[in-house]
Amino acid sequence: MLASDAEECIGIDLASGAFVRIVNIGSHAASRPGTYRVAEVTIGRSGDPFDPTRPELVVASGATKIIGEVTGRRVRHLFAELEARDHPGATIVSSRGPSIAYVDLDGSAPSLSLIPAKTLALEVTATGGATMLGITFGGVRQRLPVLDQRLVQAALRAAPRPLTGINLARELGYEPSHVLVGLDDVRDGHVRKVVFALLARARK
Repeated sequence: MLASDAEECIGIDLASGAFVRIVNIGSHAASRPGTYRVAEVTIGRSGDPFDPTRPELVVASGATKIIGEVTGRRVRHLFAELEARDHPGATIVSSRGPSIAYVDLDGSAPSLSLIPAKTLALEVTATGGATMLGITFGGVRQRLPVLDQRLVQAALRAAPRPLTGINLARELGYEPSHVLVGLDDVRDGHVRKVVFALLARARK
């Protein structure tokens, strides 16, 4: 489990190593930074049409069972397999802009990107009622809305001062490892990209 709220859990399927976005799982308290909970779910059927904004969607049926945590080498291996590679012209979730037109989505491309944090020149700001994470990827500087509540609270504590580098790590209480970016809900015909989580380096 990488990120979760009352509506959805985003995680990695340990059998395939692929992203999953699970609904009907219920809300769960966040684990300690650097540790990642393992949940066992029964896959149910969805009566809704296919959602091209979430091709990784899985509907859980019945109770969710938390069976432990993944740490250390296993987490690093899973992340390394899913990392988006930064190079000139590289895109985040299949496009260069902050959002994608809904009509351009056919569900053939992933709705999530896992980006190593060390080269992104991270900058978090809380202004005008919104928390934004600035990152540099593919040679382009972007600012994306943040849903990660740990990061939101850190930004609010520091506001109006932006958080970068060691000050960001100090305020969070952990060293960022990866940024989990993905597609949010459809709004006015477009699907914005958001930061679901600023993930901590895996504990040993």
